[in-house]
Amino acid sequence: MSRPGGSKNATQGPKPTETPKSNERNEYIPSFIAKKPFYIDDATQSQDDYLEHQRLAPSKQQTQDSLAHAQWYDRGKTVGPKATKYRKGACENCGSMSHKEKDCLQRKRKKGARWTGRDIAADEKVGDVRLGWDAKRDRWNGYQSEQFQEVIDEYRQVEELKRLAAEDGNADGEGSGGDGAVGGKHGEQYDAETDMGRSQSKSTRTLRLREDTAKYLLNLDLDSAKYDPETRTMLDTADS
Repeated sequence: MSRPGGSKNATQGPKPTETPKSNERNEYIPSFIAKKPFYIDDATQSQDDYLEHQRLAPSKQQTQDSLAHAQWYDRGKTVGPKATKYRKGACENCGSMSHKEKDCLQRKRKKGARWTGRDIAADEKVGDVRLGWDAKRDRWNGYQSEQFQEVIDEYRQVEELKRLAAEDGNADGEGSGGDGAVGGKHGEQYDAETDMGRSQSKSTRTLRLREDTAKYLLNLDLDSAKYDPETRTMLDTADS
C-alpha cells in the first residue's frame, strides 16, 4: 500500500552528482583540517565544501556583531540643537529626551527643567549597539586611548613641580648636594607623596626588643624569686 504524497525517492529530488575531485578526498578528514586556515589567503582553494551542510552559515548580522566589527556608543554626541521649552516625556531634571530623571547624570537641580523651562539640555545620541558574544565580553571594547592622556599630563605636572622645587632649593642653598634629589620643604612634600612607603622598613619596631631576655628567665632556680605578672616585677629577690 503506497503512502499519500508520493514515494520517498520522489520527495527527495534528484541526487546531486559527485565530482571526481570529491571522491579523491578522505571523508574522515574534516574540512577545517584538510584545508588551510582561514587567515591564509589561497586563491586556488576549491569552493565546493562537502561538509557545508554541517556548518552554520554566518548571517549578515552575525558578521556585524563580530569582534572585528564591534561598535560602541558615541560619547558626548548630541542630536540637533537644544530645545527652548520643556517637552512631554523628557527628563524632569535637565529636559533631555534621551533619558528619564532616574537616569540623569547631571547635578540635581533645585527646580528641574520641567517647572522652570530654562536651560534645557540637548538630546544625546543613543546608538543601537549590537554586540556579539566576543564583543560583549571584550574588556577593551570602547576604550579610548585619549583618556589616558589626562593621566600622562598629571604626571608631567608633578615632575614639573618637583623640578621647580629643586631649582628653588639649589638657589637657597637647601639642595641635597647635586644628587638629583629635590631639596627644601617642597621637595620633602613631593617625595612623601610619590614615595608610597617604599623607603620605610618592612618591619616596624615593637615595644620590646626581641634580643632582650624576659625578667623571669634571668634566674631559673626553683628557690629564686617569684614573678608577679600583674605588676611585672620580681618579688623577694636581691637583684630586683
